[in-house]
Amino acid sequence: MKRPRLFRVEAHASYHRATKRVLVLHRRGSPSVDYYLKPRLRTLRDVPVDYRSFDTLFGRRRGPGVSTDGLFVVVCRYLSFPWWLYLWRHRRSLSGVAFFVDDDVPGGVLDRTQTLGYRAFLFINGLLPTPFISALTSEVWVSTPALSDLHGRSAPTVLPPRLPPDEHRPTSYVTVFYHGETHRLEIGFLRPIVEEVQKRRNNVIFEVFGDRSIRALFMDIPRVVTVHHLSWSDFRSYAHFRPGDLGLAPLLPSRFNAGRSGAKFLQITLSGGVGIYSDVPQYRSMVRDGIDGVLLRNDPALWVKAIIELVDDPTRREAMRMAAWDRAGALSRQNEPSLIGG
Repeated sequence: MKRPRLFRVEAHASYHRATKRVLVLHRRGSPSVDYYLKPRLRTLRDVPVDYRSFDTLFGRRRGPGVSTDGLFVVVCRYLSFPWWLYLWRHRRSLSGVAFFVDDDVPGGVLDRTQTLGYRAFLFINGLLPTPFISALTSEVWVSTPALSDLHGRSAPTVLPPRLPPDEHRPTSYVTVFYHGETHRLEIGFLRPIVEEVQKRRNNVIFEVFGDRSIRALFMDIPRVVTVHHLSWSDFRSYAHFRPGDLGLAPLLPSRFNAGRSGAKFLQITLSGGVGIYSDVPQYRSMVRDGIDGVLLRNDPALWVKAIIELVDDPTRREAMRMAAWDRAGALSRQNEPSLIGG
């Protein structure tokens, strides 16, 4: 069944300039880009391709910093009003605008099996801009023949899914983790460190425990996994079946932290990793620097350097991991004071 024209993006525009570069506007972390667009756009050897989030914020005067001379724009599913206005004002210098969709957005808005939040997102970002997008669009691309029928007046091009390009796929990943979801001071300290490490290495997965606010904090950083709260017993099981490689244990000065112990050394060791720790008395009494862990001042540059060095040196990581197991065992065998009836 055809949707009313108001709910269908149609190709109403035409352009006559040669393409000098391509801009893809998409939602952050979109599988649509990886499965449908990147496998095809990578073949444009002589035309540079840039990828931007459709909800990028920019001022009216400054603009998004994109030259529109000979620019071919691919709108992947959604388009914000600031981007639409910018492209509309510069439409005479564009070489084309393609709209790509791989879902029945109007159907999703009406589908009561979807969450209310997702339906509202589709309505605001996918449905309301439809007539504005149509005014700019010169080509319509879809993922299935069924979607082609919905946009039939524009004779859409059907793009079946393809494997994402893998020329930059690492042969193995290193999991760096921080398991301290309630310690917001330390999480704030780690965020710029993680961002810098992820810029320099593409084989690092960073794992952090936390709620939606923690997830939002790291949303703009690639390869970050946020794990929802686990009970202690579930965490113990999780640490066994999903061990990490490199644990982070910063401890920043605060009244609360002054009373904390160095138990994170045992937690990181039980999680199968080797740790990087703040050089504070709590850890200094347990960790032998450079042997079964690394002790550092709370200087982000030092932490970035140490993380990258251990990521790049699996042999050293393994030696320190084994030493940490031995050290944890030795600490557990130390003489203890008698507690009850002693």
